[in-house]
Amino acid sequence: MTTRPDNIERVQFLARVVQRESHHLATTDRRVFDRPFSTERARDLDNDIDEA
Repeated sequence: MTTRPDNIERVQFLARVVQRESHHLATTDRRVFDRPFSTERARDLDNDIDEA
């Protein structure tokens, strides 16, 4: 299978964008939440909403 050079460049660009976005989201998470937001905390929020 041959990969076209323009496809490789597009995937590399996308990887850089995703890496930067991941960094921004982690920074925001640390700034907004007193402890890291996780799947477990999301479930807790869902349970809190159901009990209200």
